[in-house]
Amino acid sequence: MIFLALKTEDGRITGKIPFYCRMPGLSRQGFYKYLANKDRPWKYQDLADAMKEEGWEFASHTWGHNKVGDSGSYERFESDSHLWDREVKPLLGDVDIIIYPQGEDLYEGSWRGYDPANQKYQLLKELGFSYFCSVDSNLGWTQLGNEYFRMGRANVDGQRMWEAISSYVDPSSGAKDRLSALIDSRLVFDWSRPTPVTK
Repeated sequence: MIFLALKTEDGRITGKIPFYCRMPGLSRQGFYKYLANKDRPWKYQDLADAMKEEGWEFASHTWGHNKVGDSGSYERFESDSHLWDREVKPLLGDVDIIIYPQGEDLYEGSWRGYDPANQKYQLLKELGFSYFCSVDSNLGWTQLGNEYFRMGRANVDGQRMWEAISSYVDPSSGAKDRLSALIDSRLVFDWSRPTPVTK
């Protein structure tokens, strides 16, 4: 729907609507309903408000779960960041924590500090982020810059636990136990769940 809205300038270019709806098999009524509701609070606003009242703190994991590192284009990163700001921020309010998806940091595999001239970093700062976390299964690193706090996060989930177990069951698999400093996955893994655990 966002694609249609962009291509028709939010429905102002009416002659293109039938064409763009026909390609993905959407109805014009559905598109007009999307346009009518796109700037309204999400249907989960009451839930988000109740969670905030209970003390929940929210973080961004980006809008589209795209990689954010050096290899990703700035245009895609910018579009994704603005979608978060337009569609999710109104629901949650100000959020100053971002947890990067897919184990990537702005600087892939590097500990160097964030350069204030980096376009992606600048955009995230403009959108209100000050706490930057990777999900890379590395333990115990933090970095304090002049205007940010950055840290690694170990993701303890079924996929990571299966990888840890596989490192013992089949050492030739190349799997690593990246959770051993926290838990023994062999003792806490739910063996009644289907395996192997995949993405």
